[in-house]
Amino acid sequence: MPRYLLAAVFTIVVINMCVIPPGAAQVSTASHPGKAPHWIINEIVPPTKAITRGQEVIFDIQLTNLTRLSYKRVEVSFTLTVSRPKGWFEIKPFYIQNCRPQQSFRARVSITPTYQAPLGVHNFYISIGVPGYPPCIIKAGPQLHVTQAQEKTSLQSIVPREIMVTVRGETRALRPLLEHVRRSYRLEVVEVMELAALGKSLIRLRITDGRSVEEVMEALSHDPYKILPQPNFLYQTAGTKADPLRDLQYAFRALNADRLPPDVDGKGVTIALIDTGVDYQHQDLVGRIAQKKDIVGTGSFCRDLHGTALAGIIAAYCRNGIGICGLAPGVVIMAIKACPPIAEGKMAATTTSFWLSQGLDYAILQKVKVINLSLGGPKDPLIAELIQEAFARGIVIVAAAGDKGLTNYPPYPAALPEVIAVAAVDIKGNPYAEGIQGDFIDLCAPGVDIMTTAPGDKYNCYAGTSMAAAYVTGAVALLLQRHPDLKPKQVRSLMEQSAEDLGASGRDRQFGWGLIDLKKLL
Repeated sequence: MPRYLLAAVFTIVVINMCVIPPGAAQVSTASHPGKAPHWIINEIVPPTKAITRGQEVIFDIQLTNLTRLSYKRVEVSFTLTVSRPKGWFEIKPFYIQNCRPQQSFRARVSITPTYQAPLGVHNFYISIGVPGYPPCIIKAGPQLHVTQAQEKTSLQSIVPREIMVTVRGETRALRPLLEHVRRSYRLEVVEVMELAALGKSLIRLRITDGRSVEEVMEALSHDPYKILPQPNFLYQTAGTKADPLRDLQYAFRALNADRLPPDVDGKGVTIALIDTGVDYQHQDLVGRIAQKKDIVGTGSFCRDLHGTALAGIIAAYCRNGIGICGLAPGVVIMAIKACPPIAEGKMAATTTSFWLSQGLDYAILQKVKVINLSLGGPKDPLIAELIQEAFARGIVIVAAAGDKGLTNYPPYPAALPEVIAVAAVDIKGNPYAEGIQGDFIDLCAPGVDIMTTAPGDKYNCYAGTSMAAAYVTGAVALLLQRHPDLKPKQVRSLMEQSAEDLGASGRDRQFGWGLIDLKKLL
């Protein structure tokens, strides 16, 4: 008799006994009232892992359902083996649908130590959750070693000598906390802003002596005020190469946009473009930029290249006898400047967690339908929280997959599960040579030799995953015009199902699910 059948027989007869077949890691002794389900863990990969705070690790778990029952939904997660304060670890469970009797399946559960997690070894048990029953705790799981981050590495992606802290409550009630931080930790309070979408206040702090960012965060994480410190991460825009002006927009043919009727233009959809500034006085954009918000507060708004290029791809006037045509010329664009260019006249721009979080907060409060983030950086707990809030409020988030030169892999926010991550292809459907590849990529769109608007009533050609993300943002607007009640998850599903498969069959690391096809989508 096969080994798994023997195990099934014993769980039926001996309900409260722990049965461990040879080679199994562990079987739960817990059972649901009257049902006696048992679960076996065949493999955990990796069994142990050393990571730093803020770094995500995904554990691959092979399980077998040793029961006679089917479950519509099973949640696989982790729990610490001993009671610990909440907030030390961010755990993302894995869900399996329609789990059948005797079925083996593989779950991928991620753990991210927050900056409150103590250094050292932490052990976890596996938790199996079935609706209607208490969790089944299996005394087997991974071991996590939280280690000190190397300052040399972190300096590549953080603002030197700066820390951010988020706390619950309004800004005006923070005076005792600010004074406490100044005196107890010898920190300068640079700026305090409100993140109304999260009900939190954001404090930007500066280290005035030779202490490292990691050292100060370690001290702050144990403060009795229960504050949440993190670095002020750096992000950069994705797509910085310019070519001589060309007179051809091949993207419309590639996306089958030239087959759409004129009234399919994204009318009624508001898009937040969180980027550099935009030339809202450009002849092809006048009246398209309904609202402007400058988070940075320095430099020009109208002379910025990157945001102006994306705005043209999305919303430039069509059939006006000049320039180019945007993919969704009927949309309303909210231009939020959170990324100052590295120099005037340059496509490349950077931003920080402090500025980007304010841009996201503003967009959420304005109840936009789509957010475009053509930028990339490290995994950032505050930005992740804001994106989760936007997603929960029904906002679709589109992000560039990232271009080579980014110092972090995978790039965020593209790698977040709530985000539609977009890669770039050229006129022949080949992957953009400078683009980043990865399992996180969802879709692709044209992003090489893209003719679009430039400041001062000019036009130019650019390349990068930023351009591809702008096309997908426009496509989302067209879909929401037709079906305004769609949720973000439904939008993603429809776009993936209608995409033209490129490369290897199914989803792959270069193209995701494929090239968006507007004719099939709409």
